[in-house]
Amino acid sequence: MGEQDWGNQLVTIVIPNWKGRSFLAPCLHALERQPFTDYVVIVVDNGSRDGSVEWVKRNYPRVQVIANEENRGFAAAVNQGIRVSHSRYVATLNNDTEAKPRWLEALVEAAESDPRVGMCASKMVFADRPGVINSRGISLDRAGIAWDRRGGERI
Repeated sequence: MGEQDWGNQLVTIVIPNWKGRSFLAPCLHALERQPFTDYVVIVVDNGSRDGSVEWVKRNYPRVQVIANEENRGFAAAVNQGIRVSHSRYVATLNNDTEAKPRWLEALVEAAESDPRVGMCASKMVFADRPGVINSRGISLDRAGIAWDRRGGERI
C-alpha cells in the first residue's frame, strides 16, 4: 500500500464500508498488487458490527480507518474520506471491488494526459457476469437525469 505520509501521495483511494468485512480482503489485496504505489487508502466504516474496523487495522496497518458510530450513508462516507485527503487525485471504490492490476496507473495516466481532463471513470463489470459492463461512467442529460454509460453491453 502507499506510504503512511498521507499528505504527499498523488492519489487517495476512499472505500466506504458497511457490514462489508467479507469483501474487504479481496478489495485491499487487489490494491496491494498495483504496480503504481503513489497512493494511500482510507476505509470509512459506517458503524459496521461485523469486525470490519478491527480486521482492517490488524491486517492492513497502513490503511487509514475512519470509524463512524452509525451508518451515515454511502455519499457521506465518501465525502468524509475526501475531506481528509491531501492528494491531488481521489479515487473511490466500493468495498466489493477488485481492481485490475494496472487500474490505478491507467487512471492517473488518463488524468494527466491533458490539462482539460477534469475527472476519469473506470469500466466496471458485474462480478457475476464479468463479460457484461455495469458502467463506463455516468452520463447526464439536460434534464439532470443520470444513467450508466454503456451499461448492459457485452465486452
